[in-house]
Amino acid sequence: MTMRSNNENNNNNRKKDDDDDDDEESQVSISPLEMSERDIYPLLFVGAGRCALTTLTHFPENRQRASLVVDAFGGWLESWADRAMRLGMTHARYPITQTPFASSSMAIQSFSSRMGRNEELAYSGSDKFAPLPSTRLYAEACAMKIRSDEDGGILKSVPIVKDEVTSLRKIEANEEYPGLLKRGGGILAKTKGGKEFIAAQVVVCCAKKEAVVPEKLKAFMSKESGGNGRVKTSESINVLDPEGTLSGKRLLVVGGGMTAASVACGAVENSKVKSVTLLHRRNFKRREFDVEPEYFGAKGLRPFHNSEDFEYRAKFIDDAKGRGTINGVTWKRVRSHSVASKATATTQSKSSPPKLRVVEKAEIVSIGFDENTKQFSTTIELTDVAKRELAAKRARSIIEVDADDDFQALTMTVEEASYETPKVEHFDEIWVCCGTVVSAETDPLLSSLPKTSYFNGYPQLVETPLVWEHGPNEVSLAKEKGGCRWPKCSVFVSGRYAALHVGPVASLPLGYRTAGKEIATISTKAHKQSLRMRAENPYESGLEANASKASTSLETRSKDNALEDASKSNRRKNPRLPPVLWQKVGIIDVSKLLPSENFPRVDLQTYSHEDVGFQIKIYFILPEEIESENVKMEFLEQSFEIWAICAKAAYRVFLPKLYKTIIPERSSVKVIAKKRKIIVTMQKYDNYEWRFLKV
Repeated sequence: MTMRSNNENNNNNRKKDDDDDDDEESQVSISPLEMSERDIYPLLFVGAGRCALTTLTHFPENRQRASLVVDAFGGWLESWADRAMRLGMTHARYPITQTPFASSSMAIQSFSSRMGRNEELAYSGSDKFAPLPSTRLYAEACAMKIRSDEDGGILKSVPIVKDEVTSLRKIEANEEYPGLLKRGGGILAKTKGGKEFIAAQVVVCCAKKEAVVPEKLKAFMSKESGGNGRVKTSESINVLDPEGTLSGKRLLVVGGGMTAASVACGAVENSKVKSVTLLHRRNFKRREFDVEPEYFGAKGLRPFHNSEDFEYRAKFIDDAKGRGTINGVTWKRVRSHSVASKATATTQSKSSPPKLRVVEKAEIVSIGFDENTKQFSTTIELTDVAKRELAAKRARSIIEVDADDDFQALTMTVEEASYETPKVEHFDEIWVCCGTVVSAETDPLLSSLPKTSYFNGYPQLVETPLVWEHGPNEVSLAKEKGGCRWPKCSVFVSGRYAALHVGPVASLPLGYRTAGKEIATISTKAHKQSLRMRAENPYESGLEANASKASTSLETRSKDNALEDASKSNRRKNPRLPPVLWQKVGIIDVSKLLPSENFPRVDLQTYSHEDVGFQIKIYFILPEEIESENVKMEFLEQSFEIWAICAKAAYRVFLPKLYKTIIPERSSVKVIAKKRKIIVTMQKYDNYEWRFLKV
């Protein structure tokens, strides 16, 4: 058995007859003799996009060199570049500092300055923020970085097989394995081209996404489903129109997000289309990022990570994502094509009509297709909400015009009243860009892996305790668990499939870095453990441990009160005083815990504390012996109280206002009875040093 990962030609891959029955087990038994005839890769990456590149660069150098990448396009970022070109995306949505390289956040900016291409940078909002790179600049800068000899030329030495992984299956054998498969088995990856790869660990960096299509348009989607193929989604749209099929056509684009706006503008810029209508059932909303910046840090994700209710987490993700939003660069681009150009002195007409027409707050109420003219007969009408708003405007006689001409509402480009009654319009082709939904449960790539739970299409993964090591100026999310590992196997997941554990930013560059850091830490530790014959199987744990942790029902939870609910469910139920007394008197109603009403009560004034990374530890010594069951504590977001009820008196430490906020659910108390010592550990939200303990 070899340990190399050089080329696909070095693999002794053999096709196997595989009858995929519904009751087929998720484990395959392969003999050691058969396994010794194949290459076994320590690390296999499925996909070569931004997610895979970001995740790979977080691994140690020796593990990067031992990796194999399998991607349908056969090159780094080629799938991302292909999609950006097909959909007419001129600029990336995230700043130039959001690179896919763990050790070089300035790679694209340095390339832009060195090559004199700063004119390809665009400022989406204020020039106080980092600019957005053009998609071409982004792709070329990343390609240059990958081909360079920086960091030892690791990335260019990682082999990429041009193929598509169709299934992953856990391997178990009853005899002793040679090589890497001493503990925990491995993963068998089968590809569309008939190849088979065996890997000790697999990182999945792609996700199955299903396009959201309005019901009235589903019948016209594809020829396979009985349609005419003239209704396309983002997977089949190409604004470059290499075959010239759009020449002289009337195009309807349905959607209100970045993809819809980009393909509408791209069709105007790159093809000879006659006209483009951009239809959105709401108002176009301008926002620089997919999610609000508050979710980029620990504070905004506090309710998400504090909750163990995965239904709540799935709802949190959907609420946090701003569907149907476009950034400032795309906003200006849409307006430049939708506003009529002014006439010159030599032209006779007053103005030339724009090719792009924007229709907001309207929807398709009926649609038909004429086989003779090969056109769609589409009936468009204002939504009920838009009709009520229009009636209110007329009643008040208000004309709404934005003061800033560059960013005034797109509704100024079309008369709302023209769609107050149903209006029939004809189109040659329809593009649907209404977003996508994750569908991990129906993904054949994951169907043969051990079972897990799904919430809104997102899989529930195993969370392993994390130990973060930070430099003096580094800050990370205050998470105790992570790793994004599939239950009972050595498959790790990054990207959109990891959303239940990373948060709403899972499909963004920040989420790639968060998941990459966790996966690199946990998988490297598990890899070392799997090499020890007497060590426990690092992949044995599943979701059984989490099954008993039932949380509050989703209907009674909301994003705003999640932290408050969590703080009310302390590990130890103690009688509490009214909340109005918490800042002055105390939190615990100790009178209900003492043996008598006149039992002595003493406030301890002498204690010590230390700041240790993400924790604050408080130490104090009691005057007499104590049993752990007689220690009562309550933690709030910025205060805590502890009572130690001993034989002669009840001793208290009460801090009504701490220097900063803590995580109550992850704070604890340790009692060392023999030494009469109590240690209070409070979990911080970041690793910034506390200057004081209380204020």
